[in-house]
Amino acid sequence: MEHVLAQGLRPRTARTLIRPLALRSELAATRERGAAYDREDSFRGISCVAAPLRGAGRAVAAVSVSSCRGERELARLGPVVAACARAVWRELYGPGRAGRSTTAPARDLEPAVSAQAMDNMMGWLRFSEWM
Repeated sequence: MEHVLAQGLRPRTARTLIRPLALRSELAATRERGAAYDREDSFRGISCVAAPLRGAGRAVAAVSVSSCRGERELARLGPVVAACARAVWRELYGPGRAGRSTTAPARDLEPAVSAQAMDNMMGWLRFSEWM
């Protein structure tokens, strides 16, 4: 990170964090809360919250939600996105790879979300302003 900071950060929007102290502070807050927020840092009018899929090590992927509704929406969605990322990790890796037997029979997984809940969510997505 120090190498990147030494070269200087160029803003993409008026809200892009370019001061090293501000960036370090945001990265520390991101680690603490388990979710990263893009508050129009990358694109004007677009905000995003993302949470990593990770165990004890480095992140291998992330779950994110973007919106054009601003920070209030992100504050509401942040904990949900972080919980979703944790649930995906648990479903994929459970208690850890060492805790699973390779000879165990496959089990049928029940859907984590009911069909009715999925229909409700898809209806909301089709008619919401964020798309």
